Amino acid sequence: MLVLEMVSGRRNSDPGIENQNEVYPPEWIYDRVINGQELVLTREITEEDKETVKQLAIVALWCIQWNPRNRASMTKVVNMLTGRPHNLQIPPKPFVSSESNPMQ
Repeated sequence: MLVLEMVSGRRNSDPGIENQNEVYPPEWIYDRVINGQELVLTREITEEDKETVKQLAIVALWCIQWNPRNRASMTKVVNMLTGRPHNLQIPPKPFVSSESNPMQ
């Protein structure tokens, strides 16, 4: 979760979101990763650093899977961190979407 908080950059606000306090960082990051959007909003960084940020975000999303069976083992985490970022698979959505309403 710490990595996801760092990647989401609580101080780096997304102008498309009205109330920043209602943002759940893992959901925000997951949505941006699947939609191919950049994760860094306010800093100028190199393309290599952008890939590193995306790699860290994907690994972190694997680590917070709700179902323990879906979580990455430490061996897999190390392999993902030392491997090529473009080889990473996007994990399943690790949470219940805040947009879904179970009462309907």
